[in-house]
Amino acid sequence: MRSKRVGVQRGFLSIEALGSGFYWLMGMILAFGAVGAVYKLTSSNQEIQNTNQLLQVTRHLKSSRGYKKGSLVSELIKLSMIPNTVTISGNRLYNTHGGEIIIKGNDSRIGYTLETRDIPQDECIKLASNISRGSLVSKTKINSGQEINGEVEPDVAVTLCSEEKNIILFSTRT
Repeated sequence: MRSKRVGVQRGFLSIEALGSGFYWLMGMILAFGAVGAVYKLTSSNQEIQNTNQLLQVTRHLKSSRGYKKGSLVSELIKLSMIPNTVTISGNRLYNTHGGEIIIKGNDSRIGYTLETRDIPQDECIKLASNISRGSLVSKTKINSGQEINGEVEPDVAVTLCSEEKNIILFSTRT
């Protein structure tokens, strides 16, 4: 009598292995996407935080006669008032996108300006609308547009932040 041989499955991959590999691949894609989203959010938040800190610490340079006329950057650097995440090169400051940050007094008691350059469009919208809500900022100018008193609404920022690299100028109250 002949015995029946049960065949062993021979093949490179089983259906179960293909399914498992597919789930691993999808998991990796989702993980890398989440890391990218967190990085983008962190970069945006860092720029907002840096700008807020610079606006706050610059207030300490006001004398009884107000702010001196011209750049206030060298004083901020000498007094170690620059946030660690702002790049310092000589007497210049640079934001997280490599654009220069210019802080100037206007020889009065009324305030000073902070200009930040080379801000990408999506970051420009977030930065302008967030910083303009603060109590220090009285006016905001985006690119060559008109100055906006008070808060810059997000829909207005969308219209004004129209360049690949934008310039935002914040003017303070004090």
